[in-house]
Amino acid sequence: MFVRDLPPTRSFLLCAGLEHVIRYLGELRFTADQIAYLRSQPVFRRISADFRDYLAEFRFTGSVQAAPEGAPVRRGSTRRSRKRPSSLTLIAWRTSWSG
Repeated sequence: MFVRDLPPTRSFLLCAGLEHVIRYLGELRFTADQIAYLRSQPVFRRISADFRDYLAEFRFTGSVQAAPEGAPVRRGSTRRSRKRPSSLTLIAWRTSWSG
């Protein structure tokens, strides 16, 4: 999730939902049924077994840079690192995904 620029009629946005994003990314997994569904789609039919294995083992490993929950974010604001109290750290601008 990111915003490249504020809408023309806004001078700020509120940062909200960060904990939900962190939880979602920490729990993100691809089930066997989801992988089978993707494989059934024409665009994924030629995808290698290695890629399907990658999805099956996929875990988010990265960090998120964000303003604190509820903070107004103005054009040109600097972002602060937000760390989860576990081994998971997230980055909104540079994300590392590994399987």
